[in-house]
Amino acid sequence: MNRLLRFLALGATIVALAGCTTDDYRYKLTLTLDTPDGPKTAFNVVAMHVVGWEYGVAHHMRGEALFIDLGTGRRPLVALLTAKHPPFISRKNCEWSDIGPYFLGGFYRGRELHDAPLHEPNELRPEQLPDLLTFADFNDPGSAIAVDPDHLEATLGAGMSWRSITIELTDEPLTSGLKEKLPWLAAYRPMLDPFQTDPRLFKLAEVSGGTPLPWIDYGVTPGKRPLGIKDFVRND
Repeated sequence: MNRLLRFLALGATIVALAGCTTDDYRYKLTLTLDTPDGPKTAFNVVAMHVVGWEYGVAHHMRGEALFIDLGTGRRPLVALLTAKHPPFISRKNCEWSDIGPYFLGGFYRGRELHDAPLHEPNELRPEQLPDLLTFADFNDPGSAIAVDPDHLEATLGAGMSWRSITIELTDEPLTSGLKEKLPWLAAYRPMLDPFQTDPRLFKLAEVSGGTPLPWIDYGVTPGKRPLGIKDFVRND
């Protein structure tokens, strides 16, 4: 009987997986800014597991947000793992979401990435980035401010501009260490919070040249968006 049950279970698994496609890949996002003190650069490596079948697509992500230290006395820049809603009118066609950079396959002329070349950087436009933010005090997540990618100087200070923005497939190890740079992240224990959410909100920056749109989430104050642990650290 046990052998029969195991055989039936195996058959059910085969049927369930029939027609499924999977992609496991890592992407590396590299940001370089020109600053009054010279160029500053940083990158993050994030792992993606994508399963597609007849009824939809499931995505799983492991990794951390990208943190750039712009120097003493300057606010840092953080590129989150997500893009909730485009906060600026210039980003209506943003190409990032809660499931990562879903446009990545287009760089390799196909939807499956397992055969795509590694270490082949592709240039991105600022509007293709995930949500960007900075902190008035990076020890206080409640002081976070959204950054308009087309007007960095408005929130990061004079003399800040993009030098390069690239994304590539890689086999490099996942980046880590964000909790040392943002110590308050260590206080959150996702295993005890299945939704991995932080009820605090960050204010959208009122910047010249970038007009914030109101968020549309239910129960969220217009002009703000929920900021959760999954925006910074993912281990789906």
